[in-house]
Amino acid sequence: MSLLFDFGVGAGTPCIRRPARADRPALSIKLEHLLPSGSVYDRIAGPLIEQASGPEPFLVAGCGSACLSFAAASRRAGRPVELFYPAGTLEEHRLLLKQHRVKAMEVSSPSLLDATAHAEALAAAGSGHLLHAAGRPRLARLVWTATLVAELEAEHAGRPGRRPTVFLPSGLSDLAVALGPGFSTRLVSSAIHGAQDGAFAAAEHTHDAIVTDAEALAVRRRLATQDGLLLGYATCAAIHAAEQALRTGEVPDALVVALDAGDRYFSYDGRFPVSSEVET
Repeated sequence: MSLLFDFGVGAGTPCIRRPARADRPALSIKLEHLLPSGSVYDRIAGPLIEQASGPEPFLVAGCGSACLSFAAASRRAGRPVELFYPAGTLEEHRLLLKQHRVKAMEVSSPSLLDATAHAEALAAAGSGHLLHAAGRPRLARLVWTATLVAELEAEHAGRPGRRPTVFLPSGLSDLAVALGPGFSTRLVSSAIHGAQDGAFAAAEHTHDAIVTDAEALAVRRRLATQDGLLLGYATCAAIHAAEQALRTGEVPDALVVALDAGDRYFSYDGRFPVSSEVET
């Protein structure tokens, strides 16, 4: 197991430098999964709930990790929240949501856009305040991206000509927009988010790479066994795309922003039997 990491200077989550080995290039990883609820969505949920007013319940439509962040933030603030997530959300996410004892509902469709439509209909009927809706123009773009952009800027201050290309999981399209011309960005989609991709197609950034779940799983296993990092599929897909671009010389350096923790995807791992189709 490799523990030779250099930690960045950001005030929030660490940015590590994973060293090169014979079978892989060096790259940096921003460890957003170390936030309290295990995902980058903590940066969205906390500020939104703190700034919201009114007695009506908050309405949130999102993926499992986003719902978990809003559930935790609403409990800390003592505010009611109603969560809507797509069909097919993994069992680990459901169990964690139950622990927060919030009102959470699975919609009948696997599409995030349908979960969003359900929350929007309730908001239009006056049944709550729409706080976050996946696949729509982000209600908190400037709020949540500002701190992360500031950290990335600080970690690469003085290196404007040598900044890495930033590889982002598809759920972070807002960050691709917010980083602007200061960083070159690439948005990576994984098959686990295939039902969600339509939601992000309306965002201001299209996918630059698509990675299969088998490819993401190979990276996930390698990171866990060699580096002690347990990351989610979307992040592992972004790492795979970054490694491929580095190997071919397409980019000179790369940084991946981790979306969420990997301990909520074990049930999905079981869909891929160990075989010659997946590198181990």
